[in-house]
Amino acid sequence: MIPQILMYLMIAIYFGSLWKIFEKAGRKSWEGFVMVQFIIDASGNVISTKVLKGHSKTTINLTSSDQIFIENDCRKKFKFTPTSTGSIKDRLVKRIQYIKK
Repeated sequence: MIPQILMYLMIAIYFGSLWKIFEKAGRKSWEGFVMVQFIIDASGNVISTKVLKGHSKTTINLTSSDQIFIENDCRKKFKFTPTSTGSIKDRLVKRIQYIKK
C-alpha cells in the first residue's frame, strides 16, 4: 500500500513539473522595441496594423508568427484620439516597447 502511494506521489510531482514547462512555452520572452504602423479611422479606431520589421528602430528579431501576434495584440489594445484632419483614414507609426515578465 505504501509503495503505491509513493509511486502516485512521484507521478503527481513529475506531471506538476511538466506543467510549468508548458506554461513557459506559451509566453513570449521578447525584450526591446518594435515599430508598428497603425491605420486609424476618423473615430480613432485601429483598422489595421503592420510590424515594420526592417525599421532601424526595431530591436527585436521576430518570426512571422511573432509579427502576427504583435499586430493582433496592438489591434486589440490601442485606441487613438479622433483625427484632427478630418480625413477618413490616417497612418501613424509608433514605437512599442516589450518588456520581459
